[in-house]
Amino acid sequence: MSMQNSSKEKTSHYIVAWVVMVLVNNIIATIISTLLPKMFGSYLQEAYFWHYILAPIFALTPIISFYLTYQVWFSHLNGWRVLPWLYILGTLGFLGSTGNSLPVISKLIGQQSSDTYAHISVVAWFVSLYIIRNVIVEKSGKIK
Repeated sequence: MSMQNSSKEKTSHYIVAWVVMVLVNNIIATIISTLLPKMFGSYLQEAYFWHYILAPIFALTPIISFYLTYQVWFSHLNGWRVLPWLYILGTLGFLGSTGNSLPVISKLIGQQSSDTYAHISVVAWFVSLYIIRNVIVEKSGKIK
């Protein structure tokens, strides 16, 4: 009975940590989305700005949120157990948010440039997953 409660408790910790990570990621993305027009308003209609500045900036949000959640606040949890969920659910969330933002981006920089931004964002997402897996989780020393 005690082992079963311990197992459920661990699972609940992973669920809470996942929710925290998603919230932190959304907060960071909202802050970036709010500050950018104020800081770089005149550049927001330039395709290069979206391609070479914003895509990498937005690629940092999952790295930062994962690091804060699983290395700082919930460091007792094993990041290897989270990675499959991040690969599947994180990618679905990324694709959904990118798809929702493309009409707005297309109005700002044009359809062809927004398509390029989408492609760069997908590459940036996979680079983020690579960094999370090989730098953050691998270096944490936790057992697979």
